Amino acid sequence: MCGDGYCDAGETCGSCSKDCGVCPPVCGNGWCDAGEDCGSCAADCGSCGPVCGDGWCSIGEDCADCPYDCGWCGSDQDPCFAGPEPGSYDPVVTACVCDHDPYCCQNAWDAECAALVETLGCGVCSGPSCGDGWCDAGEDCGWCPEDCGDCEGVCSEPNGTPGCWDPDLTDCVCAADPYCCETAWDDSCVAQIEAQGCGLLGGDCCEWADVPGCSAPAVEACVCDADPYCCEVAWDETCVDQVTTLGCGLCE
Repeated sequence: MCGDGYCDAGETCGSCSKDCGVCPPVCGNGWCDAGEDCGSCAADCGSCGPVCGDGWCSIGEDCADCPYDCGWCGSDQDPCFAGPEPGSYDPVVTACVCDHDPYCCQNAWDAECAALVETLGCGVCSGPSCGDGWCDAGEDCGWCPEDCGDCEGVCSEPNGTPGCWDPDLTDCVCAADPYCCETAWDDSCVAQIEAQGCGLLGGDCCEWADVPGCSAPAVEACVCDADPYCCEVAWDETCVDQVTTLGCGLCE
């Protein structure tokens, strides 16, 4: 008798669940019932999708929903070098580093993130060697002051250190005169800036204007680091004066 507490002969989970219990889900009945999932019953629940974080950019994953496998959308950041954006173009290396230091994927891929690539065994970097006396592509004053000079070192005057704060300008000058990166940034190095076509010491940065900034990036950055007004509002007479007074350039 159904309801007497005994699952008697002739009673089943279908005819008397009170005594015989609830029938287990039936795979293939078209319903993804409790107890079924994509692993146990793909016929009712569908096939299991890709697993984000397995190191493979599978069908159904992309850079937006799974950057750990597919890479960060639009990122061309080399994992071996520091950069302002989070993540890098290599999803496997990126995931490995960010598992240890989430900052690298949440904020910026800084010098510490780049250093972790080899420290953690996430990858191999065959890039420039810091300390070889050359400020190579991928090195800058923040990551390798030994080769690129002190970030505080101005380019437009002798600064007492190898190289100066602008890595592109430094590379250009040192290609003609290695002394400037191996020993010290002296008067001869300053003279090479314009002589080698590496940049201008002043240009229109020596003329005031009612628009922000000027055409010489190194001079502009140097002045605006001290006086943001010059890059945010206008390149006025004060900005022109600071080109020389801050040692950012030479204005006659």
